Amino acid sequence: MPTLEQAKAHLRVDHTHEDDLIQRMIDAATYSVADYLDMAHEDMELLAPPAPVEAAILLRVADLYENREAVTDRSLHDNPTFARLLAPTGVCRYEGRHARSMGDAGTAFRGAGRGWPALHRLDAGV
Repeated sequence: MPTLEQAKAHLRVDHTHEDDLIQRMIDAATYSVADYLDMAHEDMELLAPPAPVEAAILLRVADLYENREAVTDRSLHDNPTFARLLAPTGVCRYEGRHARSMGDAGTAFRGAGRGWPALHRLDAGV
């Protein structure tokens, strides 16, 4: 997961008075990415995410930081880079929790090419 220091560098924040807020945004962004990947939130903390996943988390943090108000007078759009970073060619959706179509029940992750990881078994003791 991205650290507070990494998130602050990404946001170009050099003070400490928003550290708690930024940490909560990191946590929320991590949950958002886990949900997008259909992963258990706890699994995101156990596995070291690859660079595209960390970059997607940092994009979410920046979005949360820049758009803190519930109401705005401007149009908001999803950042297509977020989806591209987490596309099937980089990271595939979590297969184990819902035991969908492919593979045996012990398979937690399936990668496509550069996937994260290409195959990770729950019984392998992360």
